Amino acid sequence: MRSALAQNVGIGTTTPHPRAILHLEDTTRGFLPTRLTQEQRDALTNVPEGLIIYNITSHCLEFWNGTQWISLCSEVPPCPSVPPPIPSSNSPVCLGDTIQLFATSALQGVTYVWTGPNGFLSTEQNPIIPNVTFADSGLYCVRIRDALGCFSPDTCIHVVVVDTLGTWVLRAPFPGSDRHNVAGFRIRDSLYIINGIAAPGCCTATPGSYKYDIGSNSWSTIPDPPGPLVGMRCGFEDTTRDYGYVTGGFTYGPGWQNGTYRYDPATNSWTTVGNYPANCSEIHTHTVVVNDTAYTFGGKCVCVVNNIRAFDFATETWSNVSTINGGNPPVDIKALMFVIKINDTIYYGAGQKWDCHPATYFSEVYMYVPGTGAHAYLGQAPFAGGRAAYFALKGYGYVFAGTTLWRYDPRTNSWTRVCNTPVQDRPTIAFAYKGKAYIIATWDTNGDGIKEFWEWTPP
Repeated sequence: MRSALAQNVGIGTTTPHPRAILHLEDTTRGFLPTRLTQEQRDALTNVPEGLIIYNITSHCLEFWNGTQWISLCSEVPPCPSVPPPIPSSNSPVCLGDTIQLFATSALQGVTYVWTGPNGFLSTEQNPIIPNVTFADSGLYCVRIRDALGCFSPDTCIHVVVVDTLGTWVLRAPFPGSDRHNVAGFRIRDSLYIINGIAAPGCCTATPGSYKYDIGSNSWSTIPDPPGPLVGMRCGFEDTTRDYGYVTGGFTYGPGWQNGTYRYDPATNSWTTVGNYPANCSEIHTHTVVVNDTAYTFGGKCVCVVNNIRAFDFATETWSNVSTINGGNPPVDIKALMFVIKINDTIYYGAGQKWDCHPATYFSEVYMYVPGTGAHAYLGQAPFAGGRAAYFALKGYGYVFAGTTLWRYDPRTNSWTRVCNTPVQDRPTIAFAYKGKAYIIATWDTNGDGIKEFWEWTPP
């Protein structure tokens, strides 16, 4: 071999053609291009126009014309433009968990081709990658092939595998005595914890109501609501008028209560505003508010109820608006559910049926749209209900099952574990405010003498 010109290479000839950058001459050997199966060919990404291969599946020499592979065995009409698929994923993903990839296309009968880091290749539309490591982080690309064999351009998404999600900051611990089933609400930059049931055990009310100031990271006491001292109340807030409310409750002795009380932080005082529609305890830690109305779901009332009730802030009156899942089909009556609002739609479920004893736990999840009254069953959560702390933040719902935090994505109706949270005490109540979550344990469940209070900023 020698080079006749700087830009010409000859093999088997000393005089390569001046118009050929590579000139081959031989009377006993031929030129052998790269040989690929059709599956290997279709897995190629970022293919340059003019690339030549030999397809050992079809036994044909082929080249890429920018939109499709052209076989030299037969004439193939040019490919029409194929719209690319839309990829998505459950990123970020915890180390050791499962990456879920999703692709959608407006075309029917197409084949999907995924490629990604760590040698990943899949022809499934929605592939999964279990037991992921940091090597699985990176760019995942997908394209489609239509019935004519024409390919779309690649579209890609970045998937991140992480060890810990977000930033966790330890705040001043809850100063009161151990309790569960607390009521709570938020008014501006302050969080409020009202009474509760003595922990561990059931069902002695615990006196003491507290205010937490976010700015100063400090706790102070406020008066308990009027009427009999009870726990298991339902708490919610009217942020337009800067009022907090509690209703219902139960304690051995006073029994079931249905009083509704309004707290005014300006005067640090309570006002009785009426009665709940039934002599019940909802046993929620936080009830959702949509526009000018608060909604409570299910609860316990010798033994349990499956009503959805509404409290109108303008009139400070209650009404029955529906039943769980609209009663169609009827579902087991639930208490101790999570109830989360995301974009004026309420997601709830994973409750407990007492009936009256023993307790039975469930993981069903439902959707309710106030105003339209629309209901839907959404499937199973990866945990069962019972005294969960929950909140909504940045378009996601979050639920603590013990000390494990789960994230719900309403766009894909899917759950993802938030990895490696530092929480040791089981949270009792949680609030979301200004892009952060405030997660409070009012019960020292790990026995270290501290009732943890965490501030979490998600990624």
